[in-house]
Amino acid sequence: MLKNRLQRRLKIDNAQLLASTLCSGDTNTIKREVQVLIDSMLERYEHQLVDDIVHEAMLEVHGCKPPSQMLNLLWAIYRGNDQKSFELMIKFQLKFYHNALKREQVPDMELQRMFGKNLYKFKNSPFYGSLSGNVKQQIDFATHKLSSNLQYLLFQPYFCLMNSKYSEYMYTAMGQRNLDASSRHVWLWHAKMSIDNTGHIQAIPQDLNRTDTSDLLVQLMGITYKVIYYMRAGDKMIAAWEPQSTEPMNHLWNVELIDADRVVFYQGDYIMCSTDEKHDGERRTVRAYERGTYTFGSNECQWLLGKCNRR
Repeated sequence: MLKNRLQRRLKIDNAQLLASTLCSGDTNTIKREVQVLIDSMLERYEHQLVDDIVHEAMLEVHGCKPPSQMLNLLWAIYRGNDQKSFELMIKFQLKFYHNALKREQVPDMELQRMFGKNLYKFKNSPFYGSLSGNVKQQIDFATHKLSSNLQYLLFQPYFCLMNSKYSEYMYTAMGQRNLDASSRHVWLWHAKMSIDNTGHIQAIPQDLNRTDTSDLLVQLMGITYKVIYYMRAGDKMIAAWEPQSTEPMNHLWNVELIDADRVVFYQGDYIMCSTDEKHDGERRTVRAYERGTYTFGSNECQWLLGKCNRR
């Protein structure tokens, strides 16, 4: 009985101290102090007590900072090249995200985007294989709770992009370098609601070392022909760069989540869209337009990301 009371007291005191630290002011100071607290916990307490502190602390921090900012702070728990602190950091993030989801009335797409990036990093870490089975199971559960477009974007071998206005799919044209000396055409195909493997695309997340932003930056690759989708400098057409020793300019795309299915791809002030502009009766042009003519809210610039057959 005495041991149970002591354990409960330690759980509450440590959780409150950790929560008050996470909710305080300066980010760099918070990270340093959190690392000291975590090192002390791992050294002094048993595994189950540490897990109980995680649970309690993540209840305490609700509402003290924006969720995306709190996720960034929780990375401080991980001490590079240390498996124990890596697993503990994941437990903190999973518990915080689970609590945030339970309180949401409307899905927070910024939080989903940021946590989706984190899950991707967890699964691709060299420490992933050494995580406990329970933590891996929790990661898989959290992954399945993400919006459908994020699941396809980050965790499926490929997806397809159907334009929201025209219900036509983007694809890479057959025939090597049929646009210019380096590139193939990228079009929308006139047949609606489905596409063959020329429309299979893979996203390769970039800039993963940054934990202080929810921005999701990707390279888009047409996997059938192993080409990179980029924005041409002059006419702003979206084209497919043939494999070469160098990568094209303007080939990294920011992703904005509109809802659980639709996304917008953009670079700076330019948004990837397809409009009434047609190449011929079967093919529609894909081009980047400066914001103003079209916006994130324009159906021409929104893409249903996921299944390749929606019939």
